[in-house]
Amino acid sequence: MPNVATHKLLRNAYIAPISITEQSGKDLQDYTILVKLDSSWDGWDEVDDEGRDIVFVDDKGKFLYFWVEKFDKATMLALIWVKVPNIPANSVVNIYMLYGMQKILDLKTPTLIPWYHKLYHDPYNVFLFFDNFETFSGWSKYGDGNVYQDRSMSYEGCYCLKKGDNCDPNGGYKLLGFTIDRSGYALMYSGIRISDQGTDCYWDRVGLEDANWNGYSFAFCHGSPAYLRIDKRTNASATTIAEIQVTDILSTWYIAKLILLPDRVIARLYKDDYTLHAETTSTDTQYTTFDRVVVRGGRPYGIDVLRLLPHTEPEPAVAVEPSIDGVRHPDLI
Repeated sequence: MPNVATHKLLRNAYIAPISITEQSGKDLQDYTILVKLDSSWDGWDEVDDEGRDIVFVDDKGKFLYFWVEKFDKATMLALIWVKVPNIPANSVVNIYMLYGMQKILDLKTPTLIPWYHKLYHDPYNVFLFFDNFETFSGWSKYGDGNVYQDRSMSYEGCYCLKKGDNCDPNGGYKLLGFTIDRSGYALMYSGIRISDQGTDCYWDRVGLEDANWNGYSFAFCHGSPAYLRIDKRTNASATTIAEIQVTDILSTWYIAKLILLPDRVIARLYKDDYTLHAETTSTDTQYTTFDRVVVRGGRPYGIDVLRLLPHTEPEPAVAVEPSIDGVRHPDLI
């Protein structure tokens, strides 16, 4: 169990052990995992209504950075990303989610949100790149396209990025601030296309490219029929390298994941509860370095919580174990 003796408030916490099983045979450093809490989790009665008392620690009691993507106590669904410093190959690592401190803190007053939650609930330290468009900066137009901050819809917060004006390859882009290779990365975002909008440009296309506009795009077609596709971009021009027919998702948020590995490119489409909806794969390996996120395709559609993170296949298995009451069983802490 974690050593929380130096954290006075956390001695009153409930503790949910989380086991992480590495399955790819690789040592993973600063790897970001998804912790999903559903109706089977035993802590809904004790956790704060908005999850503001949650914090994560390792087995030595060191705080870990995390980001709550979704926390809905009414439907018993929470999606929380945690950066884990080290997961050795073929091993099991334990981290711990501590919660339930609202019994001793008046969390009805926003200024009393625990300092450890405010300090370590930080997506900019969880992901390699993160943009939730609450502050709109760094975006440039590509061609005759346009991307802009929009508050008519959002996955979280108040704003999203909206793709407008002309169709593919026009759009917009933002530099990552660094260059990545094909050693294992995933670009993720939440996307939405409103039914009956953009009837001449059905495709939502977001991807990673280099300075010559070479790279790969996650492409979701909302036509009839609907398709999930991987585009290879050569000087911005798209060539289909993988495609699968899917059931469309309209007027509600979906989750997109574009994965770049040394030997393949994977596109995974999820529903907003992270249920896998469809997947397609290409073995194309032509382009190997990328320094920008590019939003192309049709119009209008929205994206939110855009982020880049390390990725390995298969991903680590994450299991939330039964909680322990730290008040009743302080000997276990």
